[in-house]
Amino acid sequence: MKRIAEFLRSVIPADPAQLLFLAGSVCLVIAPHLSWWPRGFEIASARRGDWLYLQIPAFRGLISFPIILAGVAAYFIAFWPGPRPVRRILSYVYLPTLSVLAILSLRSLYLVDPYRSVLETPGFHGAWPLLAILKLSGPQFCLAGLLLIGIFMARLIGGRSTFPLALPSGSVQRHDHPTTWHRTQLLIWLLIGPLFLTTILVLLPVVVSVNVSHFLQRLSLSTLIAAAQMLLVLAIASYIIGSSARPLLRRAFRLPSEKSTFLAAGFAIGIPVAISAGEYLWERAQFVRHDVGAITWEPGTYLHLPEVWLLLLFFPALFEEIIFRGFLQPRLAQRYGLHRGIFLVGIIWAAFHFPSDFRAPYLGDLDVAQTLFYRLFICITLSFVFGWLTLETGSVLAAALAHTFFNVLIYSDLGPPFPGKNWLRLALWAALAWLLFRYWPVKRELKSPQTVRLAESTAPPQSAPAQPSPEPENS
Repeated sequence: MKRIAEFLRSVIPADPAQLLFLAGSVCLVIAPHLSWWPRGFEIASARRGDWLYLQIPAFRGLISFPIILAGVAAYFIAFWPGPRPVRRILSYVYLPTLSVLAILSLRSLYLVDPYRSVLETPGFHGAWPLLAILKLSGPQFCLAGLLLIGIFMARLIGGRSTFPLALPSGSVQRHDHPTTWHRTQLLIWLLIGPLFLTTILVLLPVVVSVNVSHFLQRLSLSTLIAAAQMLLVLAIASYIIGSSARPLLRRAFRLPSEKSTFLAAGFAIGIPVAISAGEYLWERAQFVRHDVGAITWEPGTYLHLPEVWLLLLFFPALFEEIIFRGFLQPRLAQRYGLHRGIFLVGIIWAAFHFPSDFRAPYLGDLDVAQTLFYRLFICITLSFVFGWLTLETGSVLAAALAHTFFNVLIYSDLGPPFPGKNWLRLALWAALAWLLFRYWPVKRELKSPQTVRLAESTAPPQSAPAQPSPEPENS
């Protein structure tokens, strides 16, 4: 436990209060995807012809857009706070968020026909829609984000907290060229911040088109949108990295050995098969225990094959692995050490998925917190397994194969569901990650530094400064 505590302390910011700012930023990023309209609320009949009501369908998706931009701006300030961080937080985070909250509250008070009762005190019925809205997960997470950022900002004003985001100095094992590290920071910020907005805008005609969407759904090829999205992300990431992206890509596409290929597929397929076999044995034990009689093996119940079209998930998985295991993992492992680097890649990978994890309507606060925790845990766990495969084979193809089968068997599970199945799957993956690094440590951890150098060849030669002032070690 002491070693775990020491490791966790080495991967959190040197100023732990910065976690408050990061948590508040995450709340703002996910808040627009949560519920903002209470169930059962009806538009007052007298308001159905109003201009405001007629404009709601056209601007439903854009009305909370400033809150997303506020969360992205908060991420940016965490990396590059600038000379006046408090003013930037107030201008780019608080102002747009509070404006949208005020507009949404006034919209509800104006449009909703509140329920009235003879037991209500005068004037209470007007505030009732606003109280109901404040109980929704969207406004609650929005206000929670502002509160957490406000606590950190108060500490920043009082001089008890610092910026920019930085890990403890003892966690840094190698100092990179300033241009190299700046490009790495920019890539991380784009992945967790505005990059998904760019892909949405580029692919908006395809997504919005009713005919195209219906065609893709009818052919079960909606994963092509995800593949095109990730291909665009990969292109942008390669541009940010610069000229060193080419050797990284060549290294990423190196063909793994047959043994490594079977090993990667075995990891991803073996865990669901083990769970399904356990389900069958448990059910059979219950039948025998209660003397029900013999039970026949039905492969379609406990071991059914997924649909073939799901193998198209290989392409978005491959593009993700190139970015996170091919580009980011070598850079962060060189700077912070192997285990810390893989852990941080898992955190960034999880944050990359946050905007797309909350599509179900009317999620409660507990559901949102559970989803966030599960996403962090599964991405960190898989980051260690896929990172081990990448280091062991010298290629991302084995990790992409394991990633593909993992996604396929999530979308189309082998056996029937049962309570806690996702957590059992996660526990088995975590056990696998521990076994791999405990008993089969990789031998080529940081073998070739030149293959992971990001844009150093394009950086101008730097003369020795008269008064060296090392850059803060940002995470």
